[in-house]
Amino acid sequence: MKKILLLLLIVSATLTLNACQNETFPTSVELLDVHPNIDNYYQIFIRSFADSNNDGIGDLKGIENNLDYLENLGVTALWLTPFHPSNTYHGYAVTDYYDVHEDFGTLEDLQSLIDAAKARNMDIMMDLVINHSSDQHPWYVEARSNLDSPYRDYYFWDAPNIAYQSFVGGLVDFDPTSEAFKSEVKKMLQFYGDMGILKFRLDAAKHFFDKPGLTAIDTNAGLYILEFKAFLQSEFGDDAHIVSEVFDYNYIRYPNYVLGTGSVFNFYGAMHLEQKVGFQSSRFNFVSSLKQFYDAMNEAQPNYIDHLFIGNHDIDRPATRINNIDARKQTVKAMYTLPGNIYLYYGDELDLLGRSQEGVNVPGYGTAYDEFRRTAFLWGDDQETTWFPDVQNISIPNVNEAMDNEASMYHVYQTFMQLRLDYPALMFGNFTPYENNDYNIQGFYRTYQNGDQKQTILVIINISQQASEIVLPSILETIYEDNTSMLGLDAYGVGIYLIEEEH
Repeated sequence: MKKILLLLLIVSATLTLNACQNETFPTSVELLDVHPNIDNYYQIFIRSFADSNNDGIGDLKGIENNLDYLENLGVTALWLTPFHPSNTYHGYAVTDYYDVHEDFGTLEDLQSLIDAAKARNMDIMMDLVINHSSDQHPWYVEARSNLDSPYRDYYFWDAPNIAYQSFVGGLVDFDPTSEAFKSEVKKMLQFYGDMGILKFRLDAAKHFFDKPGLTAIDTNAGLYILEFKAFLQSEFGDDAHIVSEVFDYNYIRYPNYVLGTGSVFNFYGAMHLEQKVGFQSSRFNFVSSLKQFYDAMNEAQPNYIDHLFIGNHDIDRPATRINNIDARKQTVKAMYTLPGNIYLYYGDELDLLGRSQEGVNVPGYGTAYDEFRRTAFLWGDDQETTWFPDVQNISIPNVNEAMDNEASMYHVYQTFMQLRLDYPALMFGNFTPYENNDYNIQGFYRTYQNGDQKQTILVIINISQQASEIVLPSILETIYEDNTSMLGLDAYGVGIYLIEEEH
């Protein structure tokens, strides 16, 4: 359960907090118990984050050693990429679901991290890779060689001794119709739930039933996931949470998964943030497109919880995709004013670069592909990882330099995560379009009810390269306003205002 967080508040020069806010209205921090499945997430690619034992590889103890940094940034939950034993650097080819890769530590180290995070009221979400395993997993090795093996039922066979593969690289698919395998998944949920992990990301969820001969792919996947969610919550209560990865920029596939879990990673929203805010393309319908999406998700599941991001381990980094720094900062600000869980991919607060490359030979490493998206976090000390020789970020300021620079991307992330923690309407509120939206100005209201108290916040985004006039209703407080001018908001400006309620 969440408790009151005491986070360090570092306010940028452009942030104005006035005393006229209703002091009796609780902060988001005080309401995290009421909304246990909405957080400020930080995604960690473990191998690249922080090295605690000078072997050049990030590990679980390295994460635990840097919880102060994450807490001060405004993080309330961690998403850990796979920590299991694996024959691949990325970990998504699992060879043992009940242990920790020796590069990352031990089960005892995992428990220590869970306990340390819980002491700071941080949740941990783990990647649950149940679409496929490594073809070197003992289950699969035995199932191929022994037709009577109990693990034959775990896998979806393409030929007598070859399992179906949704992905290349030695990843062999499980059979989602197998009762034996479903029991195994519940065993995994129980194992990690008992350790204190109650949040799970289902990797590659849209591929669960996308196999030859299986029908109603999305509908059956939703029901499949619902069974796991029901089990998890029956064992651990409503704090337990599952989110499906449906890697599709068209949300037409989302509703069945939302029906199963109540949540899904919002690739559609990520696309609109990048295109309409980052690139200023068709910006006039940014808010209306989001409203259409939220309405569709809430129709499928009235208690829908969004999971929004602009960066993760599978896509090129924002600093590589969105070249204009002002547009990139505005995209981050816009993201943190939207509903649901918001994700920061480690290193994006430093504006790290990273683009996937096809089979590039890297001296001292070998052939690389997605490694360029998953390079070392820049600590500026001996905890930086060295497993991959990264040349693209040599000139990027490290974290201490970024923290000392008030104009850095670090301070954008910190300021806006803190705003969500200070104002429940930004963290938990509903979403209603602003009545004066036009080609440049895109705005929306976020409203949160707490008993007989109501907090309404208006967010105005000037998605433009010139100043734009804004029309404000009666406001109590200017919470945040940057790039102000006589006309309202300058180019790339964002304004956040506490609205005076009429009684």
